[in-house]
Amino acid sequence: PGGPTPIVQGIKQPRWLATDGRTLYISVRRLTRGTDPEPDDESVEPEAILALAPDGVLSVFADGFDHLQGVAVRAGFVYAVTTGPRGVHRDDGVVYRISVRPDGRAGLIVALPAGAAARVTTNQLARA
Repeated sequence: PGGPTPIVQGIKQPRWLATDGRTLYISVRRLTRGTDPEPDDESVEPEAILALAPDGVLSVFADGFDHLQGVAVRAGFVYAVTTGPRGVHRDDGVVYRISVRPDGRAGLIVALPAGAAARVTTNQLARA
């Protein structure tokens, strides 16, 4: 009574939220079964983007990211800012554009070239 009402429970370390007005995308750590690493140790498990559909169904939208730093949605695409896929060492970051299929599942995942990623700024995504 009177307090916040949770819409999702039981997820580990949610970080970033983005919505297209219907689906809520949530970045989380996807823990290896039977482990519970230190809260700040991002090296031990991959990170994922979950999708909370309008009917309340929560599913894995995309996973296997390393150091997921942000999520945004615009014009039928989810953008994930990360250091790359899990297990691939990179010194720089990368922006992935993930198409959203008509059924709500992730479609093609494309790493944007450095110049294109620079043009897709946080402010542009926020206006979507």
